[in-house]
Amino acid sequence: ASCLVGSEMCIRDRGYVERAFDMYSQNNFVDSMRRFNQAWLLDSKNAYIYLGYGLLYNNEKKSCKAMEMFMQAHKKGLIENGFLADYAYTITNCALTKDNQLQKILFNDANNLFYTASQTPNKRLKAFAYQAWAKSYFLQNDFINSQEMLKEAKKNDGTIDAEFENSLKEKIIYTK
Repeated sequence: ASCLVGSEMCIRDRGYVERAFDMYSQNNFVDSMRRFNQAWLLDSKNAYIYLGYGLLYNNEKKSCKAMEMFMQAHKKGLIENGFLADYAYTITNCALTKDNQLQKILFNDANNLFYTASQTPNKRLKAFAYQAWAKSYFLQNDFINSQEMLKEAKKNDGTIDAEFENSLKEKIIYTK
């Protein structure tokens, strides 16, 4: 079933999705999943449902399942920069569980998504994308590019995670 704009089913679907995200933000993950499932029964083509599923899987530290859900959300048209940065970071985390060849492919996919996510005039979103990209490069053991992305985040007035920045400095000193 597809949501017809203005129809009662579409309005109900949107309500379930909104309540699901509200419950997610309150750390009520069981009820959040129930609402996303109800919304899915009304409109399985709604990209935000798959975003929600991905967030819930990430919360459970199931990055590869989250990646699959984010991929569905993306295929269904979700292209917001913040989402793309989250999707890319999730790909990186999933890649860490894969063999070397697949890992390289997934890292490349993540870096391409991060590039797209960073192409926005919104400084806050740009800083968010660059900071997530810096953390992704860190997980890829690419500390030089991680440092470069952190500089870009700072250039865009990003709030920098001090613990991460210190860990990065230690890795750069250690690897020199």
